[in-house]
Amino acid sequence: WHLATHNMLANLIVKLSHELPDVRQRSVHSLRTKVDAHLLDVGEVCRAADLPAKLVSLTSSPDSLPSVQLDTLALIDKLSSDAGFARQLVLAGAISVLQRVQTTSLEAAPPGDAVAAAASCAVDAILRHPVGDLPAIERPIALDRTPPAAPPPPGGARAIFARPGGAVSSASRALEFGAA
Repeated sequence: WHLATHNMLANLIVKLSHELPDVRQRSVHSLRTKVDAHLLDVGEVCRAADLPAKLVSLTSSPDSLPSVQLDTLALIDKLSSDAGFARQLVLAGAISVLQRVQTTSLEAAPPGDAVAAAASCAVDAILRHPVGDLPAIERPIALDRTPPAAPPPPGGARAIFARPGGAVSSASRALEFGAA
């Protein structure tokens, strides 16, 4: 792995927390594009110690545009193929942040549904790995907080994210989680 590539990655990660939203947007898009094009090795990117916390922070930032959220969520989804990275995301509070993103995105105008679906995929990717001795992770529940009509399937829970008033968004999907 070349020093130039290492420096490029380090610069992109630093810019993820830049004070200007435009710089953060370009940085996360560039990072996603380079990972998707295999210009950056996923394993090396996953070893960047401060990346999980920065991605969680960027996802939860109130001034993040949907395009920034989509790029960030796609990165979280892809990088969560690494169990160690997924664990670091959990420690950084990603599950609760992503659940909040799902909820608020479903209540927003389009492309909120796409952001909510991407957040759902990111949660699935993170929770594919055993969490071991980490604190208990709260599983998503229905937004209207009504109990399910039937008991959950063996070994997991199912949640459907609905819009206020009970209408289920067309881009929403059920989440299924295996036993932890």
